[in-house]
Amino acid sequence: MKIFSLLFFLSISLLYAQKADIQSVTRLYIATFDRVPDYEGLRYWLDDSGLKLEGIASSFFEQEETMERYPPDSDDEEFVRAVYENLFDREPESAGLEYWLQRLRSGEIEKSLFLLAVINGAQGDDAKILDGKTGKALEELSYSHSRMHLLIPLYSYPEIQSDNFIWQRAIDIKKAHPLVDITVIVNQSNGDFDRQSSSYAKAIPMLREAGIRVIGYVYTSYGRRDAERIRENISAWKKFYGEAGVEGIFFDEVSTKKENLQYYETLCRYARSEGLEFIVLNPGTAIDEAYLDSGMADVVVWYENPYENFTEEAPSTPPARSEDDTALAILIYRMDSGEVGELFDFARRHDLEYIYFTEDGFDGNPWDSLSIHSEELVELIESSARTKEE
Repeated sequence: MKIFSLLFFLSISLLYAQKADIQSVTRLYIATFDRVPDYEGLRYWLDDSGLKLEGIASSFFEQEETMERYPPDSDDEEFVRAVYENLFDREPESAGLEYWLQRLRSGEIEKSLFLLAVINGAQGDDAKILDGKTGKALEELSYSHSRMHLLIPLYSYPEIQSDNFIWQRAIDIKKAHPLVDITVIVNQSNGDFDRQSSSYAKAIPMLREAGIRVIGYVYTSYGRRDAERIRENISAWKKFYGEAGVEGIFFDEVSTKKENLQYYETLCRYARSEGLEFIVLNPGTAIDEAYLDSGMADVVVWYENPYENFTEEAPSTPPARSEDDTALAILIYRMDSGEVGELFDFARRHDLEYIYFTEDGFDGNPWDSLSIHSEELVELIESSARTKEE
């Protein structure tokens, strides 16, 4: 039992040094309830309760939901097994189960401290599973919090050890604004590859663990590209990066013509059959409404152009959409700093829910950096969410 005693000591030591933040409280929700925290509850624990993390964990057991799920006279073994399943999708090993039961039944440790000790003691595959669950929960929470979302084409190569690791800026922004929903499009070899890049394999989980949705780039040549080759590209994203955290496909160079509808419906179905559920179509302009009505994609890029084109001829007014319909996106590049608010207001007025505006593009590639306006964009999204609540 010495190894469990050591892990217990280390876990409890870590918990008293750990502050209550959105990640740690989210993990408590996962451990206790196996669910995503609701926004109001999370805001109460972080902003209004005045409690440290161990106090929040203890208070969980005073809540009606907890008492219904784990009555005071309930079996400790069922509780331990439920927590392991919630956190790690597995049963506890027999020695660990015996160790925790002894301490719970003797009163040496309370259930709230047990939760934190198991969370802080997660290692290896358990830590990876918990990181993935936490990222997914934060993604769901931020998506439900606001109808405005950030869609970032992050086509730079992930140079993790370099000072120019652009992906880290996206991670830092998400951590600073965890309730803003961010989707990042990653692009290895224009999506046409047959082997894994170790750099992508290491960097993609960093995005996911921060709560950023990651989707892979695939081009379609406006319906002219061989569909079988595209299916191979889709499968490559799943095979090489599905476990790392890629969970959707960004189809670029999408035809706007109705006669190509079945071509794209088939590709979208194939992507989802591979477990790549989040689908974005990018025609870069207005598209036949049959594409929207079909529900084949979660998002369609209604407009992608440099800012000067936007000023000369604004995008056509998109059709009225309900909350459950395919969402629309706008991507603008080669812009000046004073135009962020103008573009954001335009997007809100026209229900263009997914946005990204960048100054880059004068070098021919607008998507090989992260916009200097990204922080301002997420603050505008946060502000719009608060306005919606009020």
